[in-house]
Amino acid sequence: MEVGKVRAEPVKDAIEPTIRFIIDVEFTEFSETPLDLQVDVFSQGKFLESIQSASLLSNRTSIRFGLKRGATTRLSVPLVLKLNEKMLEQVQRQRSSHPRGDAIFDLAISTRFLRSRMKLSSLRELDELGALIDIVPDEVRRKIFAMGHPFQEKFSRTYQVGVSDDPEYTPKRTTMWIISAPDGIAFELCRTESHKKVEIPVGHWIHDFIPTFRLGEHILAEIPVKALEPVRDLLERAEEAYNRWDTKAIYAHCREIADRLNKLIMESDLPEFDKKVKWQKSAFCRFKHVASLALHLEEIRQERPEAKILRADCEHLLNNTKLLIKYAGELLGEAKGKSGKTYD
Repeated sequence: MEVGKVRAEPVKDAIEPTIRFIIDVEFTEFSETPLDLQVDVFSQGKFLESIQSASLLSNRTSIRFGLKRGATTRLSVPLVLKLNEKMLEQVQRQRSSHPRGDAIFDLAISTRFLRSRMKLSSLRELDELGALIDIVPDEVRRKIFAMGHPFQEKFSRTYQVGVSDDPEYTPKRTTMWIISAPDGIAFELCRTESHKKVEIPVGHWIHDFIPTFRLGEHILAEIPVKALEPVRDLLERAEEAYNRWDTKAIYAHCREIADRLNKLIMESDLPEFDKKVKWQKSAFCRFKHVASLALHLEEIRQERPEAKILRADCEHLLNNTKLLIKYAGELLGEAKGKSGKTYD
């Protein structure tokens, strides 16, 4: 019994944000049968929820045990996780700390199943030396009826037969031969423990999960690689400061990014109108005004004691910083004649 692949998908039309985990359980037909699953879901080491599956026997018409071995069967088990507000906040914290913004869930999966201990007790023909022959001749016909019906067998001619208890023997076809178990215990209850990591890429999370959760829309900004390189270290520091909730560091790193971009723009070959009007007056100065809030917060609190910096303020600043990097990159690309675009 093994746990195979685990997939995640959003549940549409759910009242609460809900994720469906689809777990593939692989078992050996006729030797094992799964009973149920229990899954503990974690995000960044924080426990979210424990999910119990319904009886897996309801997914199958019957429990089938026999003597055929080696055929692996896969059963897909769906389990749903309802995300409340605190769970969503934890998932967002985990995504913020991930380099790409992927959502990652760690699943501790416990599977209960029955394992057969049955062995074959069959009538098989003996050769002249008393050794067992693999197949009983067609002339030896036996019928076993379940539920206490009489046992019948008919010989068209006399053969020397013997009773075999061979745990390694597997018939080439399904038979109705008697099976038994040592010590009278036909099945044993077993449990396996496994751990699976489910990674949901940022694009999949934003385009498929967030709209289904009705949590709002996301705007993606593609930043040119060359534009990001001069300020990549500062942007990473700003995001790390956000993850540990250091508001002063967030604002300080974002202001430093703007200053570094401003130096690149002013030293470029852009026309004066682009430098002084489009960049400095329209983009750079307005950004510096927003990014200066943390510098003046103590002064503001003297008149407004309730003033504070919220998570939304930091997210707004970080998003505007990324857009400023993109804009600066586009302007510098025009200056070098690489974008091939002009704006009237």
